[in-house]
Amino acid sequence: MVALSKGDQSQECHACKRWNEKSDAKFWCKVCKEALCEKCNQMHSRMKLLSDHAVAEIEEYGSNATGIDLNGISKHCRFHPSKETEIFCFRHRESCCVLCLNTNHRRCTGLKSIEDVLSEDNIYEDFPDIIGKVKDATIKLLKEKEQQKSDFITNTETVEEEAAKLKEMTKCNLDNLFELFKKQLHIFRDEQNTNHNVRLRLLEQFAKSLEHWMSVSKIVKDEGSNIQLFGHVETMRSQIRASIVEIRKQFQNDNLITLTLKKNEIFEQLQIAEILGSLEQTKELLVDQTGDLYKLCKELGVSTSYTFVELGIKKLKTFHHKGLSMTCGVSIDDRSVIVGDKAGENKIHLLERHTGAIINSAVFKGKPKRLCYDFTFDQVFISCHYEKLYVTTIRDNKVKNPQEIAFEKELVGSLFSHNQCNFKVVDGAIKKFATTCNPSNIGNLATCFSTNTKGTLMV
Repeated sequence: MVALSKGDQSQECHACKRWNEKSDAKFWCKVCKEALCEKCNQMHSRMKLLSDHAVAEIEEYGSNATGIDLNGISKHCRFHPSKETEIFCFRHRESCCVLCLNTNHRRCTGLKSIEDVLSEDNIYEDFPDIIGKVKDATIKLLKEKEQQKSDFITNTETVEEEAAKLKEMTKCNLDNLFELFKKQLHIFRDEQNTNHNVRLRLLEQFAKSLEHWMSVSKIVKDEGSNIQLFGHVETMRSQIRASIVEIRKQFQNDNLITLTLKKNEIFEQLQIAEILGSLEQTKELLVDQTGDLYKLCKELGVSTSYTFVELGIKKLKTFHHKGLSMTCGVSIDDRSVIVGDKAGENKIHLLERHTGAIINSAVFKGKPKRLCYDFTFDQVFISCHYEKLYVTTIRDNKVKNPQEIAFEKELVGSLFSHNQCNFKVVDGAIKKFATTCNPSNIGNLATCFSTNTKGTLMV
């Protein structure tokens, strides 16, 4: 129809054609999706069932200075084409007309008029700006990955130079060993380079899509109707969600690989050596690089859940301390671990993570059962048997004497620390208190929501 509106060719009236008549069409019914001549258009508008159909002149239909056809964003219900969408169902995440309320959404409770949704949520007005932020975050991540790729290539070149120097020092059979080693190195580099390229292409495609969506969204916002804006945003949300899921999948187990040359020290046996050396990889697991993208997409209403496809537990070391009865523990950084000990005097120990050596200890009256570490204020909350709660601070590898936290009524269950608040399970509710509160004067706790839990039973 856009082509017809530009006069590329004439269009016959579909209604006349069915009666073996021929006439030039001048109108287009967006609901019937048919071209109509002047006579058929008059008959079309006089019929009660068709009178509310949206009809436009072919010359004007689809015309837009930007070349974007706003009519491509339908305002009509897919189940009742003669009706415009007026309601949004949050349960099914779809738009519908008033007739749908009695058919497809009779039991749905999360229903709102589209006008109310638009008035309550500014995302539809700010959509182009938020997409712009997503694009910026994507480009930032793209540049970071490009730099990592460049550093990795440089790293492989450095390793190759070291191998070349070693080759010059030995001669004879070393030349053949060097070529074999270099081949292995290049194979590994090409494999990793391919992995980098996959991620880079994915980010480049997403950035281009965002650029396109941003411009389209601005036009729809400026020139389209609210219904069109709503429909467009929901479509974009779905596409962005799919892109983010794919990006998160690609980056979930991404590692920063650093290569060093592990030299073969037995040069006396060079004549029978089969390899020049092996590639020693140092892998540093990168922090979730899609975090910014994920947060920005949440502003768009596009939410993707975390997936743990290759989650596993690996035993690293076992520590044994004679006379200690460790009941709980928590890691506070890559060097230290806090453990609870209820043998004899109840204690909290700060251990060296790699050797297990006790760095510092503190005695307190409770019997430790669960530990929760607050990274913001370097505090350890100690949940004990007999439903008591203590708090201690870790400073300069020293554990301060734990203080009992006094509550007016509740007993202590499980703990969780987040965003400068501690959340605790109590009888019939989840409650919270600020980590900065005075331990001796907590007072009443703020209720987050009611539950069917029993604080004393939580382990």
